[in-house]
Amino acid sequence: MPFEKWKTILKATLQHLKTRKLPCYLFGGAAFSLLMKPIRTRDLDIALLKFPAAQQREALSTSLEQILLDSGGEEVVRMMPLTRLGRRLSFTIAFKSGPGLSVELWHNVDERRPSLFPTEQKTLEASTINITTKESWVATKIGQPKNLEDRDIHRLALLCELADIEEALRIAARADLLDNARENLGNRLSRLGLPIPPSLEKLRKLVREQPGRAIDPAR
Repeated sequence: MPFEKWKTILKATLQHLKTRKLPCYLFGGAAFSLLMKPIRTRDLDIALLKFPAAQQREALSTSLEQILLDSGGEEVVRMMPLTRLGRRLSFTIAFKSGPGLSVELWHNVDERRPSLFPTEQKTLEASTINITTKESWVATKIGQPKNLEDRDIHRLALLCELADIEEALRIAARADLLDNARENLGNRLSRLGLPIPPSLEKLRKLVREQPGRAIDPAR
């Protein structure tokens, strides 16, 4: 879905979470759009700093469903209500034309360490929102348990040109993601068979040559 279409839904969703006192931040493709450049995306990934209890989830499902319907406008043909999938709550919106959009509320934050993944503030249509920093984005992407995709390579390469990659690796170490990062930047990246941009090769080399000793998790 194009940036101009999904940003209205994102703004409404974040505002609603704020009114319900559910602090959160944006990550994934939507965050990349605000950190670097607008892109198309199939889902809006939002990390909740405190996951709602069962009773709160039911109320949230009802209220957020209406918010999403209203913000989607006349293009919405149906709304698949909230579902619980492991560590996330998911809403899916179908439109008259073009691809659908999922709004994913994730419980991927350690409540004992809420600042595990640093965030920064950005402005979206006069609203201030919290999103992952470039370094947090890189850390979570290379540390994800699933395989990197073609599109990830391009986005990682762009962010690595501007991010402090040593800080990104420190974040990955604090979050116990370095083993995944080694696998993603090693075997999995090689299996894609794609040219590796210089900025990403630098990150790959740092992970390979310094598998833990030079990255101080306490920093």
